[in-house]
Amino acid sequence: MPEDIEKEFQDFLENSGNVVPEKLRTATLKQTLRDLTFRPAKFFVKLVSVQLVAGTLTLLVCPQFGLGPLGGGQGLMTWVMEYGPIACALFCGSVFLGSSALFSLFVFRWAERRFLYKQRLWIFPVVGLASVVALMLASAIHFQSLHVLQHLEFAFSWLLGGVVFSQFLYQLGQKLREQWDLHLAA
Repeated sequence: MPEDIEKEFQDFLENSGNVVPEKLRTATLKQTLRDLTFRPAKFFVKLVSVQLVAGTLTLLVCPQFGLGPLGGGQGLMTWVMEYGPIACALFCGSVFLGSSALFSLFVFRWAERRFLYKQRLWIFPVVGLASVVALMLASAIHFQSLHVLQHLEFAFSWLLGGVVFSQFLYQLGQKLREQWDLHLAA
């Protein structure tokens, strides 16, 4: 293998006098700048969009604060509730926020993923808190009752499970994504 690399390097040196077409150089530079430039407003819109899409998809299989699953039934809750409401909250929060963490690995560009990775200790809790408040509000509106306020330990467990698992899943996914990108580049 090292001989192949050495030969490839020598070929590169010998052919380095070739001129890259201006159109290709410009297109490559634009793409590189676009991938490496972080735009906070665009990131925020994408983050909210990812959370909405991933959160809605989780409602297909797992009810959240009495909402869903879409299409009726109890979804995964039937299996998880056997372990009690706190286990259900931990699981549901993990599924809800973990799915958006996983989804973001495929939607965000490199600079956005890097920003999210560096800021994960405050972004995931903020997204989790906004999500739990939105779900509790939607549940209160849907049932025309403030019954969700009687279950704050459930909400706290949901938030704890979701934040911890989404950070873990994002860290693991980011490492795997970096390895995959390096593998593709090789």
